[in-house]
Amino acid sequence: MVINLWWEVPGHLESRKGELYIGGISARELYEEFGERTEVPVYVYNLGRVRENFKTFWGTLTANIDPPVSVHYAVKANGNEAILRALHEEGAKIDAVSPNEIDFSLQAGFSPDDILHTGVGSSEQDIRRVLESGAWLNADSVNQLETLKKLMAGRYDCRKSVSIRVDPGIQGEGECWKTVTAGRYSSHDGHEIPIKFGVPEDQVLDAYSKALEYGLDPKGIHFHIGSNWKSEQEVDEFLKALDKVLGKAGEIADDLGIDLEFIDVGGGPGIRYKKSDPEFPLQKYSCGIMERVRNSVLDFSEVKLEPGRYIVGDA
Repeated sequence: MVINLWWEVPGHLESRKGELYIGGISARELYEEFGERTEVPVYVYNLGRVRENFKTFWGTLTANIDPPVSVHYAVKANGNEAILRALHEEGAKIDAVSPNEIDFSLQAGFSPDDILHTGVGSSEQDIRRVLESGAWLNADSVNQLETLKKLMAGRYDCRKSVSIRVDPGIQGEGECWKTVTAGRYSSHDGHEIPIKFGVPEDQVLDAYSKALEYGLDPKGIHFHIGSNWKSEQEVDEFLKALDKVLGKAGEIADDLGIDLEFIDVGGGPGIRYKKSDPEFPLQKYSCGIMERVRNSVLDFSEVKLEPGRYIVGDA
């Protein structure tokens, strides 16, 4: 009798007579070759699956979204150099959250223009390293803009293009309370934990005004509300947040005369961890983004996305 296990993917993960095969190779043989003689754990990544997931994501988004789409892989999901090199070959760009992730990406072949850095509470030293690398800076707070101004007034005396991360004020969804990254609070054990990510929605215009005052050149607007969504309800919450951010981008254009070049909608698309989990509704997600961007009065030249887990989580 053949038993089909819910997690099996032909050519990727398969059970053959009770033995696990990854990309057509026996997991037992992999362990015997790479782990048993060295007595160390063995981590196996199927680059074929990574490429397949990226192509699925990229293909669905580019088929449904106009203007052009850039897919910035979230290095925090897995910074293995072989994975980064494979994604570079597929045309990915990079979402980095630390200078070290920028270094990993440069070593894997990405150019500085491919890399967007978003750091929470970044130190002056970290921001200096971002500038030295040539990567884009996505400022997470007014404090980061002030640090950037300070650095530019000295050694980095030049006009610098930046993006700014905003908190749309919508709670968002996450695999657990720690991965809810928008709204005023995240709930845990009866306590309200303040959200620390992004410029609060009532301070967004002031942040962009300060960027101009500091001699910066705001090019984009960014948000990210959570991680590992799987349901249509979670995508609906994301789309509500997108509506609010598009509204803010409109206010920035009307009140400050800044015509932003791109919107970065962050990451969040998830994967199945158990049989009862639904598949992420990628078509609904991409069509929802397209509909809202197209119906806005804004003329973005690019839409950026930052998937991580969706690309590598099941590989």
